[in-house]
Amino acid sequence: MRALVTEVVRRQLCEVAELYTELERGPRPGSANLRLALDEAAGGAWSAPEARAGRLLRRSRYPDFKRNATVRLRDGTALTVDFLWPSLRAVLEVDSVEFHGDPGDADDTDERHTLLEGSGFRVAHRRPFVINHAPARFVAGIEAWLDGLSADAA
Repeated sequence: MRALVTEVVRRQLCEVAELYTELERGPRPGSANLRLALDEAAGGAWSAPEARAGRLLRRSRYPDFKRNATVRLRDGTALTVDFLWPSLRAVLEVDSVEFHGDPGDADDTDERHTLLEGSGFRVAHRRPFVINHAPARFVAGIEAWLDGLSADAA
């Protein structure tokens, strides 16, 4: 359900508000997953793994991230990143072939990583498998990474 909703919204085939309207017109029983997916899309999630990661990170020691934030590189280029902790200049990207489709996207991901790091951002990448199948390990790993960045900034 998350994948369907986030993909439809990301591709701008309809607005979240339109989906809420249709949901309210339909039967309430059995709609819990759709309601959750719409709430996540309304909160800025662009993919199902990103929505799950956001929910998990909101309960972490570092809930002050911005989702799908625009960052400016030193050359003025604007990039949208999945998660940004502005005070730490830390970026988390949720990447995988399953959710990005084209195998050439891996090259684009590497290029984005290099551009972000070259502009002073620290970048971490996580795969949906860990988010979905080892959520405690995912959160602990991100918290440890951010702990290290916080210590470096102090």
